[in-house]
Amino acid sequence: MEKWHKIWICSIFIFSFSILGYFFITADFTHLTVSNYIGIFFFVLLLFLVVSFPVMINNTHIVIIQPILLAVFLQYGLLVEIVVSQVTILFFLVKAGFRQWERYLLNLMMFLVTSVGAAMVFFLLGGHTNPHIDSIGNVQVLPIIAYVGVCIAINHVILFFMLNKLYKEHSSFLSKDLMWEIFINLLLTPIGVLIYVLYGHFHIQAIFYA
Repeated sequence: MEKWHKIWICSIFIFSFSILGYFFITADFTHLTVSNYIGIFFFVLLLFLVVSFPVMINNTHIVIIQPILLAVFLQYGLLVEIVVSQVTILFFLVKAGFRQWERYLLNLMMFLVTSVGAAMVFFLLGGHTNPHIDSIGNVQVLPIIAYVGVCIAINHVILFFMLNKLYKEHSSFLSKDLMWEIFINLLLTPIGVLIYVLYGHFHIQAIFYA
């Protein structure tokens, strides 16, 4: 990776996370109870467990965390989902033994952009986080499908750009890895929705059902 690429990465990282820091400082988290914080902690533990066993497809590690992050987003909202996803990705990168600092910044920014972009589409389609639902039949289907689709799309576009432009690794845009990722995420998305619905009824115990 060229030196000017690293400078741009640092600049964008500082700028984007400075804006995020402002929103955290001004946000009101008083609605979160002790039970909520305990639930978030167990969601993080579940994600740590999932990323500890990534799926290997064509010599590429794929971590299927989006369904669980979807449950976190629906239950707690965007800011909490961002924190949980960032902590999870940081844990995965450290555990995987990556040493290049720019890889850490790129992955953290990629998931930040993915979280914000998917949430914007979700809200534009009338979606609401933490709604009180009685059954799986009352789930916001269209906003959730759009949320998952945008997550996959943004993640793939950024990853494709990183590999081809920054790391000079020539890869196909519509690859088999993408097809597998779409298939696995769509297959497991209902599980994320189910965790969210069960969490509304059974709270922390629902996480263990996963």
